[in-house]
Amino acid sequence: MSTIAGATVRVDCGAPQGPVRRIWTSLGFDEINWTSMPAGRRHLRTIGAFAEQPYYVRSHYVFNSGIGASLPHWGAGNVYHEDAAGRPVYDFSIADQVYDAVIDAGHRPLVELAFTPRALVPEDAEARFAFEPSPTQWSPYEAGLWATPPRDYDRWGGLVRALVVRVTEDRQMPRSTEPNAAGLPRCCRPVRQKYRSGADSRTEVQPAWTQPISYS
Repeated sequence: MSTIAGATVRVDCGAPQGPVRRIWTSLGFDEINWTSMPAGRRHLRTIGAFAEQPYYVRSHYVFNSGIGASLPHWGAGNVYHEDAAGRPVYDFSIADQVYDAVIDAGHRPLVELAFTPRALVPEDAEARFAFEPSPTQWSPYEAGLWATPPRDYDRWGGLVRALVVRVTEDRQMPRSTEPNAAGLPRCCRPVRQKYRSGADSRTEVQPAWTQPISYS
């Protein structure tokens, strides 16, 4: 039987090392549309009243397509559309409300680049996706096609650039964003390509920003 090595740790509590970095002052949630609703604004203000410093607030689904209603484990920034000629059309009205609500409550938005708009889902994705309707998953898109890699990385990158420009125009934003690859197929290549495209597009607009890799 192998033995377990012992260890002794001594801490000198009389030797200050400087202020504690409060890296835990952040929170996140799925329901992005809840953020700017009266209840969401009230809860964010409540947190701001007792927080030792402003929190970074991250919500999912800013790139998702939908009706803009807050449902459990779902939401939609509804930012990307295409016109009759197939040209990208951006609508940041929901995103503006969400990030402004966070700032108005005294916090800092942490912008997550996620997920895939309905118009950028690959054409053959639905045929390869098993789908059973439910109260919150009324189409294959809500059930999981939002997590597929985009069919066009140039358009995906253009959306990232447009959002970065939009949210930094007149707001004091954190100098990082969070590309999220949750739910993508367990295959490194599309995950890395989606992340790399988003990160490159972001740093074209804000070269000084850091590039954290955060897969939740």
